[in-house]
Amino acid sequence: MLNELNQHDDDLLKIKHLKLKIYRVIAPAGVVSVLGITFLEASYHSITWFDYLIRGIISLVYLTFTIILLVNKKYVFWFEKSIFFIVALFFVAQFYKMLVSLAFSQPTEALYTFPVWMPMVYFMAHLSFDLQRALKANLVFYGLLFLPGMLFLLGNWQAQHAAYLDNLFVSSLIYIFSIYAAGQLLVMFVQARATASAMHKMANLDFLTGLSNRRFLDVTLDELFQNFVSTDRPISVIIFDVDHFKQINDRYGHLMGDQVLSEMAAIVRKQARAADYVGRWGGDEFLLVATDTRSDQACLIAERMRRMVAEKPLAGLSLTASFGVAEWMAGDSPESLLGRADAALYRAKQTARNQVAAG
Repeated sequence: MLNELNQHDDDLLKIKHLKLKIYRVIAPAGVVSVLGITFLEASYHSITWFDYLIRGIISLVYLTFTIILLVNKKYVFWFEKSIFFIVALFFVAQFYKMLVSLAFSQPTEALYTFPVWMPMVYFMAHLSFDLQRALKANLVFYGLLFLPGMLFLLGNWQAQHAAYLDNLFVSSLIYIFSIYAAGQLLVMFVQARATASAMHKMANLDFLTGLSNRRFLDVTLDELFQNFVSTDRPISVIIFDVDHFKQINDRYGHLMGDQVLSEMAAIVRKQARAADYVGRWGGDEFLLVATDTRSDQACLIAERMRRMVAEKPLAGLSLTASFGVAEWMAGDSPESLLGRADAALYRAKQTARNQVAAG
C-alpha cells in the first residue's frame, strides 16, 4: 500500500508539472488574445465601455498569472481557482449582453465568438479542481447560461434564436460530460498504473531491505547471461553475508538482526554502480551482479564494502562481512557461476572471515 501511495504521489506531481507547462502557454496567450481581439474589433466597429472594462480585467488577471508563474509558483494552484471564476463570470456577462442585443435586434459579434471560446471554461474547470468539483462547477456555469437563455426564448421567440441557443446548450452538455469522461479515464489510468507498479514492487522487492529479491535476481541473471555471454562481455557476481549473524539473532533478537540487514543493505546500495544489480539473496546473504566487470574489479568493489562494514557499526554493533567473487567463464551457467562464488564465500569464512575470496 505504501508503494502504491508513493507511486500515486509521483503521478500527482507529474500532473502538477504538466499543469504548469499548460499555464505557461495559456496565461501569456490569454493576454495577447484578449488585447489583440479588442484592438481588431475596435479597428472596424465601436466597442462599448463595458467591453473595455471587462476585457481589461481579464487581461490584468492573465498578466498577473503570468508574473506569478515566473516569480513564485507556490501561489499558482491557489490563483488558478480565482482565474476560473473570473473567466467564467466574464463569459456569463458576455452571454447576458448577447441576449440583450438579440432582444433589441442589434447585431453582435458574440453570436460567432461565444461558442468558439466557451469550451475553454469547461477545460479550465478541470485544470483548477478535482474531477467531481470540476463537474459541479461546469454544471453551475451551464445553469447560469441555460436558465436565462430559456427565459429569453419565452419572451422573444424566434426560430433562428431557438436554433442558435439549442446548438449552444446541447454542444455545451456534450463538452461538459466528454471532458468529465476523459478525466475519469485519466484517473482510472493513474490508479491502474499505481496498482501495477505496487504489484511489480511486491513481486520483485525485499521489503525488509528495499533491495531486489531472489526472484528478480534469478530472472535478471538469466537475461544478462543471454545478452552478455553472446557478445563475450565480462560479468561477475559477489555473494556476501554478515559474519556470525546467527549469534546476533540469538543474543539480541530478530529485530536487531533485521536492523543489521537494513543497514547492510544501505552500504550495498551506496557502493553499487548504476549498471549493477544488487539484492537480498536469502537470509543474511546478499548478491551483487557486476556487469562489464572482471574478477579483479569485482574484488575491489567487494573490498570497499568489506572495509565499510568493518569500519562502520551496524545497528550499533561492530561487525564484519565475508565476500565470495566469481567471474563468468566459458561453459558457465548462472547456477555454476553462483556456485563458484558461493564456494569462494565458504573459503573466506573458513579461513578467517572478514575477507574477500575469488573463485
